[in-house]
Amino acid sequence: MAPETTHFETPRNLRVSHFTPNDIAPTHCWMALHGYGQLAPYFIRKFDVLGEAEHAVCAPEGPHRFYLQGFSGRVGASWMTKEDRLTDIADNHRYLNSVWQEFVLNKKPQIKVALGFSQGAATLVRWACQSPIPPDHLVIWSGSFPEDINWFTDVQKLNTMRLKIVVGTEDEFISELALQEQSERLQSRGLQFELIRFEGGHDIPREELLSITRLL
Repeated sequence: MAPETTHFETPRNLRVSHFTPNDIAPTHCWMALHGYGQLAPYFIRKFDVLGEAEHAVCAPEGPHRFYLQGFSGRVGASWMTKEDRLTDIADNHRYLNSVWQEFVLNKKPQIKVALGFSQGAATLVRWACQSPIPPDHLVIWSGSFPEDINWFTDVQKLNTMRLKIVVGTEDEFISELALQEQSERLQSRGLQFELIRFEGGHDIPREELLSITRLL
């Protein structure tokens, strides 16, 4: 008798780090997705400067935690792997839809922003393509576009958002050639975006983040 593998749906608790300016209705609400091996409570610290600008931020944590080295020590999280990836993508969509509703839409901000950093960029793009109420601004920071989106219907939806691709000049994971090839590929498929460069590596410097807020 051959074994059978099925999917079993069960509730689970996932972490979301967040902050809202005290006693102020936020003008902007952000959902920010971290990169591979990061954790939400630490990742959200990169956005603390936004609290001074009356912005609220939530950072959902990837559902898969693991030890970064060996079997103990520091822990990180990821959004998915190649194993059973379609199921993980669907689970991520349900998870992020719930976070978006609770921490962004329910606050009724003037501007809705979604940012994906590194591995979180591809996860964010996939989510935005199916979100019933998508963000006004989509920021892809030090990340790349997934190739598995629908390059007809999804591009049309993405073009309803103001898309910014932000990459450091010294990013150790994105070469100048890779960035050029991605930009040409996206342009050839009709995607409208603004490419923003900054002096730095694979990170979100606070001063650069503040400069982006002035463009929203």
